[in-house]
Amino acid sequence: MLKRVLIACSVAVLTAACGVLFSGGACTDEFMPLVRLTPPADSRVISESCATGFNPTHNIAFTIRPDQVAEVQASVAINEWNSAEPTDRFGELAARADTYSYGIYSDGAVYLEMLIDTSSATRYVVHYSGAFVD
Repeated sequence: MLKRVLIACSVAVLTAACGVLFSGGACTDEFMPLVRLTPPADSRVISESCATGFNPTHNIAFTIRPDQVAEVQASVAINEWNSAEPTDRFGELAARADTYSYGIYSDGAVYLEMLIDTSSATRYVVHYSGAFVD
């Protein structure tokens, strides 16, 4: 009986710990400012999630006007655009887009990835993932 109680308590503690470390929460971790992207004021956020803990990560998708591409690209450390093939995660998004701009950045501590779906003439969709990996 005591063994079952101890096992049940251990499972509960581990489940709670994993939930704290890997759950999507508000981007409040001390490392989030290194990877968090704030979209332009008139953007429409489609989805957003943050994971704090082991590798703090900010994922966001939002729309922008075509004339905001340079502003959004300048807001991240990505300097080279369309010089690499999208990763598996962003490859599916790229395959669905007629046209896009894609870039990655890594300095060993921060990994950033952005795909801008430029298929629509009126609203582009930005997909971004930024992670603190050090």
